[in-house]
Amino acid sequence: PRCLVAGGGRACKVLVVPGLILRNIRKAFKGTQVLDGVDLEVAPREFIAFLGPSGSGKSTLLRIIAGLEYADDGEVILD
Repeated sequence: PRCLVAGGGRACKVLVVPGLILRNIRKAFKGTQVLDGVDLEVAPREFIAFLGPSGSGKSTLLRIIAGLEYADDGEVILD
């Protein structure tokens, strides 16, 4: 965590910096929109799971996060 000291005082506010940020992730295959504006922030050491029916985009999202697939639009920030 980062520490920010305001006004020269001794108090410290801890800022939690996400380890993964997804902004407006979009992906389509042959005209079918699979991911449509996915936004997500995951903190370091946080555990998450993607749940949904077959064809809902879970594997595609994981492949984009891993860099194995490119999003059509959006931003992936991995810290």
